[in-house]
Amino acid sequence: MSPAPLCPSCSRTEISADGACPACQAQWPVEQGVLRLVEQNNSFYEGAYTAQVHLDSRAVQTLKGKVILPFVNYGYLKAVANSVPQGRNLLELGCGSGCVLFGERFRVTAVDLSFHSLARTPAQYALRVQADATM
Repeated sequence: MSPAPLCPSCSRTEISADGACPACQAQWPVEQGVLRLVEQNNSFYEGAYTAQVHLDSRAVQTLKGKVILPFVNYGYLKAVANSVPQGRNLLELGCGSGCVLFGERFRVTAVDLSFHSLARTPAQYALRVQADATM
């Protein structure tokens, strides 16, 4: 199970899956599976990064995966896939709409400023949190 974020109001207790803080009784909205820790969407980022990396375990093994992908924004994906043991927790900050490969291999907590991007992350992601750097 992925760790839950601490309540931004009291910083003492993890927020439950329904967005409630048992310590201070704060309630954070959960919409479309996204825990929303920001009061309003940022119009600059909202919906700007909705492209998802549709690279999965099978695609990595194909000729395209072995020859072309290392040259197309694949370096950090490969580094994570090769250095983090499968099944471990993975915190993906600034995730946009996520990566299928990460959802297949890890218990991903996705954090982004864009609600619409988070709502499009792979179904396998364990937790989606809309937050900014002040959280």
